[in-house]
Amino acid sequence: MSKESFHLKMDFMFKQLFGYPRRKSITIVRLDSLLNRVILDRIADLRYENTELKTAR
Repeated sequence: MSKESFHLKMDFMFKQLFGYPRRKSITIVRLDSLLNRVILDRIADLRYENTELKTAR
């Protein structure tokens, strides 16, 4: 497996786990953990924006 295909698979898996509104609770828990948020300072909500690049045809 090449490095490039490995990175593409990791990007895909990351987006599947954290990149969709239906998985918002998982994303919030992970961000709180990474940022060492405490109970009173936890993230209440987040908004998803489309960041995918459109390819010209």
